[in-house]
Amino acid sequence: MVRDEESLVCPNCGSKEIVLLESTGEMYCKKCGTILEEELLRA
Repeated sequence: MVRDEESLVCPNCGSKEIVLLESTGEMYCKKCGTILEEELLRA
């Protein structure tokens, strides 16, 4: 599932179009593709 994170801003391009991939915990900018945060899964 993907949802927009409205309160975040991309430090690279200034876009507010931040997407969270809940399946991986990764957050990225929809406009430029910069990864803002990623959650590592540990076994």
